[in-house]
Amino acid sequence: MATLNDLRTKGGIVVTVVIALGLVAFLLGDLLGSGSIFAPKQDTVVGKIDGQEIEYLDFMEKYEQVKAVYGGTSSVEAQEMFNDMVWSDIILEEAYMPSFAEMGLKVTEEELLDMINGQYVSPYLLSQFQYNPEMLFGFLAQAEANPELEFVWNYLQDQAVKERAMSNFMALVYNGMGVNSLELNDAVKAASIVSDAKVISKPYNSIPDSLVVAPSDAAIKEYYEAHKAKYRQMESRALEYVEFTVEPSKEDLLMAEKEVENIASEFKAAADAFQYARYITSGDVDANYYTAETIAPEYKEYAFGKKKDQLYGPVKEGDKFVMARVADVRTTTNDKGRKVKEAKMATIVYVIVASDATIQRATEEADAFIAAAQENGFRATVAEQALNVYNAVVGKNDRIVNGMKDGRELVRWAYTSEQGAVSNAMRLDGNFVVATVSGVRNEGSRPLEEVSATIARTLRNEAKAEWVAAQVANAATIEEAAKILDAEVINVKDVAGDATSILGVGPEAKLVGAIAAAEQGAIVSPVAGNFNIYTFVVTDRSENEVKVEDKAVSLDAQLERHIVPARVSDALVEGAEVEDNRVKFF
Repeated sequence: MATLNDLRTKGGIVVTVVIALGLVAFLLGDLLGSGSIFAPKQDTVVGKIDGQEIEYLDFMEKYEQVKAVYGGTSSVEAQEMFNDMVWSDIILEEAYMPSFAEMGLKVTEEELLDMINGQYVSPYLLSQFQYNPEMLFGFLAQAEANPELEFVWNYLQDQAVKERAMSNFMALVYNGMGVNSLELNDAVKAASIVSDAKVISKPYNSIPDSLVVAPSDAAIKEYYEAHKAKYRQMESRALEYVEFTVEPSKEDLLMAEKEVENIASEFKAAADAFQYARYITSGDVDANYYTAETIAPEYKEYAFGKKKDQLYGPVKEGDKFVMARVADVRTTTNDKGRKVKEAKMATIVYVIVASDATIQRATEEADAFIAAAQENGFRATVAEQALNVYNAVVGKNDRIVNGMKDGRELVRWAYTSEQGAVSNAMRLDGNFVVATVSGVRNEGSRPLEEVSATIARTLRNEAKAEWVAAQVANAATIEEAAKILDAEVINVKDVAGDATSILGVGPEAKLVGAIAAAEQGAIVSPVAGNFNIYTFVVTDRSENEVKVEDKAVSLDAQLERHIVPARVSDALVEGAEVEDNRVKFF
């Protein structure tokens, strides 16, 4: 985040960028109009909120403002962060704030003043000024006479208001969470009922499918329509891809060895070993001093022993060569006047990299695969060339694919390509990747054909439960029922009506509830559990004293308040019908 000095120096940039982008948007608005010969065919809508389209140029205007305020860096990580910040701010502005306004929830002028210079200073504003109120007030004093800093202040103030509005709303939600008297009474009643029972467990998979009628297509469809919410899915793309690795060849290694020999020769003769190391090495050179006890073991003899005038290495360590020599030795006084020798080592790290010729060979292999895959199909070509194929499922905002940190290009391609398309060769984590879209999942309910087998199994299990009930309908005792079902009787003890698990059975909520509600002595069947069908009889029942206040504390602790922000955000986004199409552009 920006510090005060950042804001001082970048305020002018913000104003300049905003004005420039305004002019660009105005000019391009005319040039790219519907009647222009320059009208683009591609989509320019970054997203939609409540049906309102967010245009690319509008998005980029906000992006440049944020970029200028928060540092202007061009690293990939910063770009992704700014992108997310802008999108979050647009959602907050277009989806959340209107909802808050309808509720009459707004940040008043008095509250705004208190956020700036009151008892409850905005955490957002303090974070921008290193949590230093003095720095905040100093900036405000300068902003009064500086239009550029005033612009920055207005931006920060606007963000602080939005943050406080969201904070106030979340406080209402948190305070609204609790256990009412009816829930508390029901919980106390359930906890006070303690039962012993004899239980028969019959696994679904122990009953042949042939003993029940197979569910019809009509029954499967009816179940699907009634339970669509169970099959909700996020938008995603399934990918298959192959990798053409770019690794240094034997020739590359030989070239590296020759180069390292030359460097080692120059390193030995260098008058200033440390400066030479800084000039040559891949990465930073350690400038710290070390004692004989703290220096790396491999350097000890070279720094303090018989080899102090010699060169350590070159030693090959994985994909690099390492060499070192003493750069300086000094005597200091770290405890009790004791003199200690310290050495600074000049270390050179030479990374072995693939040559242009090696990279070119990998490129040619990838291009040859692409040509064959486009003609014969991706999977056929993979089989023909005996390549390893990898699978991945990616969401539209993913940036890492199977550990590949720079996978955003692959994700963007997947969301702008048809199923079955073959990609160009992409350089990801140093290697070339060629992918195909093997599956497309749109947001909403999964198609019936994808879940029909699961639904059929559910309906078949329901039929098996009814089959079990029919088998034991005339059983006089639970032992007779067990004999009919070829199962054992499990004795369970002290099952409270609010238990989450039963010793000897497992976490079966339906069975817990059925035992608590059952009449003592009556055989109950069936109870359709997670993996088993249960038949049981309550053999004994007692009451357990439960204090209302203790149960209230217990129930309150079970409220999952930590997931509230995510759930609230999801609800607000869903209510505003937010459509995120950034993947097409970023």
